Amino acid sequence: MLIGQKGDKDDGDVENLVLSWHTFRDFLAVSSYKSSEGGDVGFFTKQGGKSFFKSKKRPAARGTQIAWHSREPVLLVGWDSGKLTLIDPVKGIEEDLLEGDLDEICALSWNSDNNNVLAADNTGKFAQFKVDPLNFSKSKCLHKSNLREEVPVSVIAKSVKV
Repeated sequence: MLIGQKGDKDDGDVENLVLSWHTFRDFLAVSSYKSSEGGDVGFFTKQGGKSFFKSKKRPAARGTQIAWHSREPVLLVGWDSGKLTLIDPVKGIEEDLLEGDLDEICALSWNSDNNNVLAADNTGKFAQFKVDPLNFSKSKCLHKSNLREEVPVSVIAKSVKV
């Protein structure tokens, strides 16, 4: 599948930053940025063509990381502004996760139970969120911490029984 967009030369070119297929559904998420408009995420089916849903434009923000929920059609987007956004393209809803206090997001991971998310930024901070993929407003920050002097390249959220 080819994902392309025509941009006016005066307005700046579109950068497709990151893309990801959902594991079980035929949905492709593409994070894009255009200097004159900002960043957004478009959602496509395997048929291609125009996106069936686009997130709200984020002025001067790039969606640098994306991670699909393994069962639900829910995408988590990490922005270079430090914001985290949950998007359900089927229902056409999106909501920011609050209280993370992060900088540019460099790594995201859903845990194996798909109810917790771990996000890390490029200054070594990370935050864990409890997420309700069916009701975004019930999501909340559980824990915030700092890595000493290391910047994460990737993170894995794993539930363990103690």
